Amino acid sequence: WKLKNIPINMLKKVINNILIENYNCILIGIYNKDKIDIGNKKFIDLRSKTSLIDACAIISKAMLVVTADSAFMHIAAALNVSSLSLFGPTNPKILAPQTKDSFFTTRNLYCSPCYNNLEIPICKNKIPGDCMNFDIHNIISQILKILSKLQ
Repeated sequence: WKLKNIPINMLKKVINNILIENYNCILIGIYNKDKIDIGNKKFIDLRSKTSLIDACAIISKAMLVVTADSAFMHIAAALNVSSLSLFGPTNPKILAPQTKDSFFTTRNLYCSPCYNNLEIPICKNKIPGDCMNFDIHNIISQILKILSKLQ
């Protein structure tokens, strides 16, 4: 669902900042046409190269899963793996896992959450998908805060 995707430019910046902090980063999910060429051996792009079982195995070994509201968020919770989920058009009060290691963030825009659990909405914001354009520094700060507590 396109409105729930993390924008590729934001994703690249988050990955680069995590790599600077000397963490490994593995990207899983469905591949899209946007290439992510980081040029760092600590980054592996496995989009569309894993089965669901493989993805679960990767998640089970992760320190932290950073994801949009998706199946990976729920898989991480089921496997007791810490997660930070980015919510845009969906409601975290209804959909976010309720575990001690599951964290979420949202933009709190006037138009979100717009998904009513019945049909995929048409974005009515002046900037379509703006609910997923998070402040990168805020996201990186949250990631590093969670990771620091896990070490």
